[in-house]
Amino acid sequence: MQQSYIMLCDHNETVTINKITELLHHYKEITNKLSKQLNWEYEPRAFPYTIKISHTDQIILEATSLPYKKIFIELSPKRNQTGHMIQFTLTEESTFADKGKANELIKIIGKKLKGKIVLFNGRTIRDYM
Repeated sequence: MQQSYIMLCDHNETVTINKITELLHHYKEITNKLSKQLNWEYEPRAFPYTIKISHTDQIILEATSLPYKKIFIELSPKRNQTGHMIQFTLTEESTFADKGKANELIKIIGKKLKGKIVLFNGRTIRDYM
């Protein structure tokens, strides 16, 4: 399994699974608008997943088309020194397409929440703390 994180500061707003789901829906809306502006079916490629919430408060992005499979998103029970973490997890069955899409979503959500983003390869790409 591979994991990536968004580390949030204490001064950040309260983040819940519902807030993350709202940000994912916002991303879908933006890509839908872009699709209409370009008169091209971009949305199915931009977000090829359905959003499901498990009974353990974990967001599961299940693919609606190949080559995508699954991405898991959860609020990490661990706390870093400055606040909470949002954890993105890829399973053994996840593809490179999932990894690319997860990196894109991490960047978008991290920027919206002004968090420190640590990618799957361990590199920090944004630090708003």
